[in-house]
Amino acid sequence: LEASLGEVGCALFADLPPDTLTKVLSFLNIRELIASCALSTQHFNAAASHEHWHWFVMQYFGVYYDDYMRSVQVTDPLRWRRLFIYVRQVHQCVDQRTGTTRELPQK
Repeated sequence: LEASLGEVGCALFADLPPDTLTKVLSFLNIRELIASCALSTQHFNAAASHEHWHWFVMQYFGVYYDDYMRSVQVTDPLRWRRLFIYVRQVHQCVDQRTGTTRELPQK
């Protein structure tokens, strides 16, 4: 019964107009927004380009990324989601010390 209710809920969201779906997505936190990207192509397109990724980058990693994104003139609608994922992966590697350390040769 639970699976069928979940499928019905997903089907109901699929029938929403894009502007209504965007409004619904604005109430989600980061984990819910990530999960909503996996529901369907329509959800991915709406969730992956949602403006909240911009705010999540600012909140978690700092305001200077806003200046950086303007300076490199990236216009991809998925840019903030991609930046969030990239910076989070970099932070995870640094925290776990899994990155490689390179040193310049000394003369």
